[in-house]
Amino acid sequence: MNLNLAFASSISSQIGLYSIPKNEFSKINYIFIFPPYEYKKKKNLINIFSSLGVNNIIIIKSIIFKILIFLLIDLLIICSNFNLINLTLISPRPLWLVSVLGSNRFVNKINLSKFFNLKKKYYEIFYGDGLSCFCYESKPFWLFAKNNKISNSIIKSYNQRFYFTYHMFESESIFLNYAKTRNIIFEKINVAHLISKIKSASNFLMYINEFTDELKKIKKYNKSSSLKIFTTTTFSKTNRCSVKSEIDLYKRYFSSKICDDESYLIFKLHPAAGYKINSDLNKANNEKYKDRALFSFNSFNAIPIEMILYVLINEKIFDENKIELYACSSGTAFPKFLFNKINIIISFGENEITKVLKNDFVSGRLQQERILIKKFN
Repeated sequence: MNLNLAFASSISSQIGLYSIPKNEFSKINYIFIFPPYEYKKKKNLINIFSSLGVNNIIIIKSIIFKILIFLLIDLLIICSNFNLINLTLISPRPLWLVSVLGSNRFVNKINLSKFFNLKKKYYEIFYGDGLSCFCYESKPFWLFAKNNKISNSIIKSYNQRFYFTYHMFESESIFLNYAKTRNIIFEKINVAHLISKIKSASNFLMYINEFTDELKKIKKYNKSSSLKIFTTTTFSKTNRCSVKSEIDLYKRYFSSKICDDESYLIFKLHPAAGYKINSDLNKANNEKYKDRALFSFNSFNAIPIEMILYVLINEKIFDENKIELYACSSGTAFPKFLFNKINIIISFGENEITKVLKNDFVSGRLQQERILIKKFN
């Protein structure tokens, strides 16, 4: 018996899953979606697969059901070790499924496959952490404190396959060498294929009334062809600084980059940043920039910037070369790869980073920014 289970969370990861080769995607028996906390009550923003005609989608909102799913997976792993089933687990990156539950001690204690010290006999597929960023470790290097050893999450190749669009965290040659020396199977996804998936997923936006209403307003009152897009990240959520320091950083940065002209503004707040930061910034931006700020509804934060850009450019609302994207994370830098005429500015620079982040995280963050600048400027 073959059983193929896929897992995703944000819309970005859902598109990443949707982008794996058709022959792999068609074999999936069930897709489990763990929506981010902020969007558990927003039905339209949880599942893109409903608009794509994909069946057997299971959305897990309750922590109790989440634990039950993990116990079921553990049982299936045991069955695969005794050759009762052929199991394939499809997720963004190594140890991602563990990170979904966080440090839930109850689940860790009753992990039967660990208790019996069983070897891995099931098959694993990883499709990238989010829409465009690929990580073969349990998390990227900039989230590790200084002098901490990077997680060696891939110890043996087992039965693993990796799909990726491009490698952001180190150079692609490093990853390819890493994979080849460990007999890890990998495949680079064609960019045209990824764009086609973004296009299909973007149709899902037309199911959101707030989004279509905003498009109508822009088309009717657009007096300027220029657009500035600002993104945020997860500094405080990943314990790299305080919530107040992060909010103050964004407010200073926005003010320094926004001129008193007729350009429109989009503030793409990171969906995982936390309610405090996003609600504070959303309110402040609406009060300060008023009608210049587009898509001010909170649910917009869950929609990948690639999808928004595709609609705005495809509908000829903004010219590609009149869009400025202020990118502060690896994920938000990828649109430059897809839409190469947009102007990208990598945030935030050494002066602000050393002022805001804890010392142990400064060098990793600055290295991340250097990689982004080299790739996209």
